[in-house]
Amino acid sequence: VLLRNISVTTPSKTGIVADMLFRIRNSTNVTFENLHIQGTYSDVGKYGYAFNMNNVWNHIANNVYADAFWGVYGTNNMNNVTLTRCNINRFDIHCYGRDVVSRNCVFHDLYNQFSSVYGKIIFENCTFTNFIAYLNANSYNAFVPVDVEFVNCTFIVNKKKKITSLTKIYGLTD
Repeated sequence: VLLRNISVTTPSKTGIVADMLFRIRNSTNVTFENLHIQGTYSDVGKYGYAFNMNNVWNHIANNVYADAFWGVYGTNNMNNVTLTRCNINRFDIHCYGRDVVSRNCVFHDLYNQFSSVYGKIIFENCTFTNFIAYLNANSYNAFVPVDVEFVNCTFIVNKKKKITSLTKIYGLTD
């Protein structure tokens, strides 16, 4: 699957909930290249994603700019993920994701949420602005071992944005 050189701008205040600009399921070798996404159809405080993926192996995102009210990536079962030179406001994997690498990316204004993700999560040369870089919650009530690495990253926090932590881990039993 290849999405390349796509630009999407959505209108605001649509009243839509649970939208997905791109929904990809049960696929391998999914590549995003040179995408620009401004918004999803969902209103403020209503969930919806630019990219909704489930059961995807080997996802590469290169030069993706995406910003939305709720967030950009909402995924399950993503394995072998590489983000390079992306600028996004949220990346989520739930339900048994594995091995995620982000290089030279900018993350801003929301958070990355990982639940039941194992293997390695690596951030190299990334910048986090008013952003919770690693949020681990107990979605699906499954706890698996994971190694999280930050290599040469920059964290910028504006006190007006009320970011209270750079990482957030909760709901774990041990």
